[in-house]
This record gives sequence, structure tokens and C-alpha cells, in this order.
Amino acid sequence: MRADEATTRESHNAPIGAIIRDIVDSFRNMVRGEIHLAKAEARQSVHEVGRHLAFVIFFGVVALAGILPLTAALVIYLGNAMNGNYALSALIVGAALMVIGAFVAIRFAVRIKEMDLSLPRTRESLKSETELIDHELHRFREPREPRKWRVS
Repeated sequence: MRADEATTRESHNAPIGAIIRDIVDSFRNMVRGEIHLAKAEARQSVHEVGRHLAFVIFFGVVALAGILPLTAALVIYLGNAMNGNYALSALIVGAALMVIGAFVAIRFAVRIKEMDLSLPRTRESLKSETELIDHELHRFREPREPRKWRVS
């Protein structure tokens, strides 16, 4: 006799109260486990988003500090090339930097938006636990063989 056959026979012969208690205990443990998994997954997602935001802020500040002298030099160089029209030179350089900055910022914002924050492992685990409970309930509902009474 296989182990799962023995378990099936034991569950068919167990009192209904014990079976229901086992199902309730299993459900309680499943819910606790899912809550724990959801918390861990949420912490991980928040950590990843926070890490990306920290990189964006840090390297944005670094780029800003490095670009200021380069911007001034570019404005002066372009102004000299335009016969001393430094105002137009500043507008051209400023607009170009705004376009580049917006492009890079949008790329990082899209990366953050594309992150899957819907707790996929929790969702998958809940699905498998639900299927397991469904299977157990189906097995519980199966018709049982009538008990044979022994007369001594």
C-alpha cells in the first residue's frame, strides 16, 4: 500500500470534525504564509524602487555639478562663433540640455513604471494554495464506501 493511499483511507475514516479542523488549520497557516510572503515581496519592491530613485538623484546631482562649467564654456564658445550673440547662444544650449535631460529622466521614469509591483510570487503562491484547497475539498466530497460493521 502506498503512503498516499493510506492517507486517503485515514482521511475517509477520520471524524468530520477532525477533517474540518485540519482544513481550517491548513487555511490559517496558508493565510499566514501568504501574508508573510506579501510583506517580504512588498519590502523587496520598495527597496528596488528606492535604490533606482537614489541612483537617479545621486547621478543627477553629479551631472548637474559637472555640466555647469561645461555649459558656461559652451555658451561662451557658441556666443563667440555667433559674433558675440551670447543670449541666443544661451538659449540654444539651454534648450539642448533640457531635451537631453528630459529624455534621460523619462527613460528612468519608464523603468520604474515597468517594474512589476503586483507581488507576482504571492499571486502564484495563492493560486497554488487555492488549487490545493480545492483538491482537498473535492476529495472530502467524494462518496465514501459504507462502513462494514463487524459483529463479534
